[in-house]
Order: sequence, then C-alpha cells, then structure tokens
Amino acid sequence: NYYDSGKNDGVHWAKTVHYEELMYALNWNDLDSALQDRVLGDYFTKKQSESRLMAVTPDGLNEYFRVYLEGWKSGVEQFWEEIREKL
Repeated sequence: NYYDSGKNDGVHWAKTVHYEELMYALNWNDLDSALQDRVLGDYFTKKQSESRLMAVTPDGLNEYFRVYLEGWKSGVEQFWEEIREKL
C-alpha cells in the first residue's frame, strides 16, 4: 500500500530532520512539484527511484506516487501532533 509506505516514511523522515525542515514540510503542499522542491526534491527523487510504479509521466505524477506523497505528508503531520506539546 503506497499510502501506508509513504506515511511510514514520513514519520521516519520527520524524526531525523531539523526543526526548520519539519516546519517547511508541514507547510508544504505542492505535490505536483515534489521532485523539483528545493528542500524535499532530492529526498523524493530517491524514494521515487526505488519503485518502478511511482513514475512521473508527461501528465504529472502517477496515482501511486501521488498516494505515496499524500501518505508521506500525513506521516509528517502525525509525528508533529505527537511531539508538538513536548517542545
């Protein structure tokens, strides 16, 4: 399931980055430009290359990559909800 995979990756990513990157990701919502993003682009390019099904077509992101990104964003938000009161 690409959503669950993305969500797990999002939680893991959020646990390993600096506060500024976490804040950036929480406000990030341009899924269509994920691979070109100045902060997240390299990360998503690596993740996308690990799965042949998460392709980018001339029409944009395919459904698997889009679902992965939605799950990733949800994982980042879930991590933030768990820790924000502790900061």
